[in-house]
Amino acid sequence: MPLIIIGLVSAHLFLLVRQKHTQFPGEGRTEKNVVGSPMFPVFMAKTTGFLFIVAGVTALLGAFAQVNPIWQFGPYDASRISYAVQPDWYMGFLDGALRIWPSWSFHSWGYTIPFEVLIPAVILPGIIFNIAYLWPAIERRFTKDNEIHHLLDRPSNRPKRTAAGVAMLALLGMLFIASSTDVLANFFHVSLNTVLISMRILVILSPFVAYPITYKICKELQAVKGGGKRKTPNVVSRTAYGEYTAVPSPVYVDDMHQGLEPTAVPAFITTDPEESSDDGVRIVDR
Repeated sequence: MPLIIIGLVSAHLFLLVRQKHTQFPGEGRTEKNVVGSPMFPVFMAKTTGFLFIVAGVTALLGAFAQVNPIWQFGPYDASRISYAVQPDWYMGFLDGALRIWPSWSFHSWGYTIPFEVLIPAVILPGIIFNIAYLWPAIERRFTKDNEIHHLLDRPSNRPKRTAAGVAMLALLGMLFIASSTDVLANFFHVSLNTVLISMRILVILSPFVAYPITYKICKELQAVKGGGKRKTPNVVSRTAYGEYTAVPSPVYVDDMHQGLEPTAVPAFITTDPEESSDDGVRIVDR
C-alpha cells in the first residue's frame, strides 16, 4: 500500500508538471506558463500548514467528538426506522430518481425485469456520468478546437457550455429535492402522490427552462463591460470624530486592467501661408 500511494503521488506530480495548473487570463499569463506563488517556500509552507490543521482537527475529533454511537442503538432491526430518513448527499439524486420513477416492470418467460430500479438506478446515472466523461471530446468535435488550454474561460464567454452545465445541475438538483418527497408532503400537508407527480413534472421541465435562461444571461453579460467579473468592494471606516469614509479596496489581480498605456495625441498647428513678394524664382544653395 505505501508503494501504491507513492506511485500515485508521483504520477500526480508528473501530470501537474506536464499539464500545469489552469488560471484565469491576466498579465504575463499564457497557455504555456503558470503565474503564481513559487513552490518553495510559499506553496510548501501553505501545504504544511494545511497538514497540521487537518491533523489537529482530526485529533480533536478523535478525542472529543462522538461520530456514530452504534452501541446506543441496540440490536439491528430493519423495521425500526426513524421518520425522514434521507440518503447521503452524494446519493440524493439517485434516491430521488428511485422515488419518483413509475412502478414499471417486465414479466415474461419466467423472468422479471424491474424497470423502476433498472432505469433510475442503472441507466440514468450511467447516462449522466458518461456525458460528463465524454463532454471534452464532444466539445472538441463541435468546436474543432484540439489545442491544449490552460487559461480558463469565464462562464459568460462560453454561453452554450454554461447553459448545458446549468441544465444538468437543474436536473440533478430537482432529483436531489425529490429524495425528500415524504418530508415535503408532511411539511406542506399535501398528498404524497401530489408531491410525486409534481416532482416528475419539475424534473423534466427544469433543464429545458434553465438552458435558455442561462444562455440569455451569458449573452447579456457579454454585452456589458466588465460583466461577470468580481466587483471591487468599498472599505467603510469611521474616524475618531464619527465621520464615515469609504475607499475602494485593492483590485483583484485577475481583474486589473490589461490595456495599453494611453499615448498623447499629437497636436498639429496649421498656419496660413505667408504671401510671397518675390517674382516666383527660388534660389537653392548647394
